[in-house]
This record gives sequence, C-alpha cells and structure tokens, in this order.
Amino acid sequence: MNTTKNVAEFITKTEYRDLPKNVIDQVKLCILDFIGNAIGGSQVREIKILAKIVETQKGVQESTVIGYNF
Repeated sequence: MNTTKNVAEFITKTEYRDLPKNVIDQVKLCILDFIGNAIGGSQVREIKILAKIVETQKGVQESTVIGYNF
C-alpha cells in the first residue's frame, strides 16, 4: 500500500466518535484561528485589491469571499 491510499482509507473509515477529545479541541482552535486570520487578512491593502479583481470577474456564485459581501 502506498501512503496516499493509507491516508485515504484512514479518512474514509474514521468517524467523529473515533477521535480523541484533545484532537477535537485542537481542530476547533485551528478553525477559529483560520476564521480570525481570514477576517483580519481580508482588510490588508493587497487583499482588498485582489478582492476587487475577483468581484469584477462575476463568476459562478458557488462560494463566499470571507470578509466581503460576495
């Protein structure tokens, strides 16, 4: 078996109840950290410029740009 197959099997066979509490707690902190960084980073000058470019593309609305209303 190769590494990719092992990881894929682990992911597909693992259930929430199989995860230790400390892992769940750490993942929750990582998600909060991501959200905080995404919101804070959305106000950086370069990201504001990039967001304007993305908005002008008027692509399919299938996702949200964090920190913006589109």
